[in-house]
Amino acid sequence: MDQLGANNNMDILKTALKLTTGERHEEYGDCNTELDRVATMWSVIFETDITPNQVALAMIALKITRQMHTNKRDNWVDIAGYARIGDIVNNQK
Repeated sequence: MDQLGANNNMDILKTALKLTTGERHEEYGDCNTELDRVATMWSVIFETDITPNQVALAMIALKITRQMHTNKRDNWVDIAGYARIGDIVNNQK
């Protein structure tokens, strides 16, 4: 059991909120900056413009495919977390 509710005692939305505002936010930095950096890198790799919003959507898609393979609470938490940071980025435009 970890401190972020892996024992299922904490709602996945609360867990996602804690992850995107707590220590992980401090470890990885501002979500707008991070999604923008990934979008820039993917734009070069795929030779087409990628937006931070598309990065968040792609990460959600990745988590959905993982969930289709193996049912894990972590996938649901991460889907909620990517939805939250995608919304943050969209509202900062």
